Amino acid sequence: MAQLYSPDESQAKLLLLDEPTASLDIAQKHNLLQCVMEAVQRFGYAALMVVHDVNLAAQYADQLTLLKKGEIVAQGATTQVLTRKAIQLTFGMDVLIQTHPISQCPQICPLASPYHATARIPDHNTQNHPHG
Repeated sequence: MAQLYSPDESQAKLLLLDEPTASLDIAQKHNLLQCVMEAVQRFGYAALMVVHDVNLAAQYADQLTLLKKGEIVAQGATTQVLTRKAIQLTFGMDVLIQTHPISQCPQICPLASPYHATARIPDHNTQNHPHG
């Protein structure tokens, strides 16, 4: 965690996190992000976090911004940003997007097929999440 920033005490504080989950195991990643969520909810903080794990971001973020070479590819609510097309544009990889059975957030599953083979895979994410 970098810092809590506020230009004056009457404004909400901003918690800046740059790759806070790097080098942590799966349990510690979730423990840390649970602490961040509690701070946001309990103290009214806002949190701005940089992460490379899209599934982790999908589970904990309200808003996402996907960047590629410093340019914004998609920005907005998690379910609007994490689409098959946005992931393909950002990472050059085809994915299947499912709904997480517990949290109901998008869950990104990379497909082993090459990027150019996307035409053979039916697009079930017309609303971001396939059913079935």
